[in-house]
Amino acid sequence: MIQGQWITDGTDTHGKGKVSITASPEEDTTDTGARSTSSSSSMIAPTIPCSSSFSLHMLKTQGGGGPMNLMYQMDPAQIFYLHVTIKEIINNGSLSVGVVRQDQFQQGYKMRGMFYNGNLTNAISALKVGWGPYLKEGTDTVVVVEYKETTEDIQVILHHNGTCLGTAFQIPNTGAGPFLPCISVSGTVRVETRVLAKMPKEETTHTYPALHSLDDEWDIVHATLGTESILPVQQNPRFVPSLHLKKWEQDEVQWNVSIHVRNHKRGTVQIIPTEDGAGCYKLDNRALMTSTMMGVFPPYDAVERNIVASFEKEWCFLKLSDDQNTMHIYSDDEYECHVATCSRQDRSEKTPCTSY
Repeated sequence: MIQGQWITDGTDTHGKGKVSITASPEEDTTDTGARSTSSSSSMIAPTIPCSSSFSLHMLKTQGGGGPMNLMYQMDPAQIFYLHVTIKEIINNGSLSVGVVRQDQFQQGYKMRGMFYNGNLTNAISALKVGWGPYLKEGTDTVVVVEYKETTEDIQVILHHNGTCLGTAFQIPNTGAGPFLPCISVSGTVRVETRVLAKMPKEETTHTYPALHSLDDEWDIVHATLGTESILPVQQNPRFVPSLHLKKWEQDEVQWNVSIHVRNHKRGTVQIIPTEDGAGCYKLDNRALMTSTMMGVFPPYDAVERNIVASFEKEWCFLKLSDDQNTMHIYSDDEYECHVATCSRQDRSEKTPCTSY
């Protein structure tokens, strides 16, 4: 274990957040008083032992406010592993795990770093949506953030429940300073943490539920609206929008959906199994809204507009191929009026973020 201490961004000292600590039995907790950080910041940061179980509660304020951030203060290391066991996420809480430079460790949304919560983020904006399984309510999930630094570059590699998700970030090493483990929390979260010099062995015997066969990120390779072809784009046949589906844990038919052309259009949809055979579903209560507001130029403005319209008006039934790698979308329950085709994305082809 790499010795150090978790420090908060000072949010809790202003009465907006709360940290409750239960140290692991092997941890010496004789010195857990408040200390100031070694950065130029003047905030006072309560410290938390290096191997701890702690609950974080970010209080809601009338003005909204941002998350509470915690950084693991330690001697710089070229390789380390942030091991986080998520015991509980409640009250619509959210958790992001990753790394931050000490000079960029700030309160709330002022912080910048390399983070994962299902999306890849820089602590304020989603850089890649649906990059891996989301960290969500009611899970007992093990996430490992693997950090590697060389003279050429810095890599952040992610592991989820014993499975390597791949390299999430790979940025040039500019010598601006080392990165340290970091956690960002909104709502109420209970976690156990360790920072290690070697890759930890999987210690949990928890059986994780298998993902639904539709729960993934898909390429939209063909789409129409009425009699008009949307995809492929005539001016750029290689352009492929994406569709991300994520099933709600506590609901059998409710799903989150995101369609990305240039902007991200997010919403919900009900995916209901039909009696037409395995892999056949009805799509109901479809609605999307814009969550990013990039200016979109022709021809992609029309592509974005028409895909959203097709999804909301014509995506009524879905049939999954026998190999479960292709979805065919229909507007009728006879599966004759074909309106879209989606192919499961190959995760091995995912590229890391090269900046944050």
